[in-house]
Amino acid sequence: MTKAEYEKIANTSMSNEEFLILLILLPVFAIAHADGEYDELEKNAMHELIGGLVSEVYSELDKKSIETMITAYEQDFNFIFRNQYLEKELLQELRRETQMIDGLANQVNSFMNEIASASKGISDLEQNKIDEVNDLLNT
Repeated sequence: MTKAEYEKIANTSMSNEEFLILLILLPVFAIAHADGEYDELEKNAMHELIGGLVSEVYSELDKKSIETMITAYEQDFNFIFRNQYLEKELLQELRRETQMIDGLANQVNSFMNEIASASKGISDLEQNKIDEVNDLLNT
């Protein structure tokens, strides 16, 4: 699924960089919810990951703007998971990106493990989801 296709379905617009952040963090958000719980530790870790990537790309943004983008990403992720077919389509797009950007698959894997470890260690459900995404990304 291309950025333009996602924007049309989600009735939104975003830069190429914002779309790449969405793709990178989509499996991370899925891991955070894999065990049916999205506790405060996972939420805080997710916010730190989003904020860190946004700050890296848009160094000129102030804290309030970053918080607004964190909220927007959470809304996007919730929209995607309410429309399950989007997750598969977007993960395929992430796979294409990892084939073009050296080291991206390893970074996604690192983020997934970081979020899974944020609370009570890595559950079997979280590990299964990590393995599923890694298989797709061929890591």
